[in-house]
Amino acid sequence: MRDKNAARFDMREGDFFIVTKASVQSSAVTFAEILKFDEAKHPRDKAGKFKERGAIEQKFRDFQALVKRGEREDVHLDRMRKGMAEAWQVWAEDIKNRKKPLKPDGAAAKKLDSYKKAKALEEEFHARYETARMKKSELEKKVRKLLKVPEDQRSSVTFKPDPKAPANDFLTKQASQALAVLRQFDGSGPLVPTKFPADKMDELKKIFGEPSPFVLNDDGETYSIPTTLHLAKASSGRAHATIAGIALAPGMGHSVDRQVFHEVAHHIEMNSFAAKAAAVAFRESQANQPREIYKLNEVNHGLEDDEIALRGKFPDPYVGKLYKDDFSTEVISTGVESYLMDPIRFSQDRPEHFKLIFEVMHGKYRGQ
Repeated sequence: MRDKNAARFDMREGDFFIVTKASVQSSAVTFAEILKFDEAKHPRDKAGKFKERGAIEQKFRDFQALVKRGEREDVHLDRMRKGMAEAWQVWAEDIKNRKKPLKPDGAAAKKLDSYKKAKALEEEFHARYETARMKKSELEKKVRKLLKVPEDQRSSVTFKPDPKAPANDFLTKQASQALAVLRQFDGSGPLVPTKFPADKMDELKKIFGEPSPFVLNDDGETYSIPTTLHLAKASSGRAHATIAGIALAPGMGHSVDRQVFHEVAHHIEMNSFAAKAAAVAFRESQANQPREIYKLNEVNHGLEDDEIALRGKFPDPYVGKLYKDDFSTEVISTGVESYLMDPIRFSQDRPEHFKLIFEVMHGKYRGQ
């Protein structure tokens, strides 16, 4: 039982208050603990006032609240499902023993009652399940609506056919539809060309090869990556991002939607140093210490022998992949893919990864 003299906290608006001076003196809660609670949950600015939540943080909290509602409904359904199974088990045991002589102690009535109970629970469960299914559907619609970003904040990604490796018309149409979906949720903003100094071009050409994808900027001193993405059909069996665009592989076993989400997301890193830094920081935070590097085909035989990754707390080992040139990661690409395919499951299974992608897709690193 809670001590009625203990300090009381008001969580509604992030404020707390002490009931009486006497209650604090008699309480085990010290001022140091109160201040620690205050700073951890409700940080203050330099003037000592509570900081207001930013738009991205508030939207993230709204999303979490929606997901919690769905989780509560799942708990109710699981409890009812378990109760129904137990009731049918009781009835089954009664039936198994029905050949035994009935005693005048209500054994027959007991059999009938156990069946009625199981049947009633089953009917209640199915009615509840149908209601829950409809609620879940409405919840998913609300989640999708919440995750969309205002039109003026959406990225300006566009496709154009790669003249050297044109995609077929059907693939182009599918990719364009997937890109339209991605843009509804992508607040990373326009792909602003990243400027590379001229004295770094030799080094960059070694990474990206020839012909050079870079174009000279108006200042005559720096080069940039073009912002319109080339769309091509991959000559090999796997989709991939290039410095100038993406190449899709319809026969690789993943839908075109999934491939577009994944490969276009690589360009968020390419065009935002801050997003790339956040992705690297996340990857390292999930890695084992000391760092352990291994070949990815140890866990996925479909990958190449030279593909390596960090061991760590990665539900999907591919998220820990390392590139020799360190120009890219798989943190944002795999995250955006999961974010757009099934945001609720992603947030439940990988909450830390989800939060990073939520921030990326709502423009936290825009223009940095």
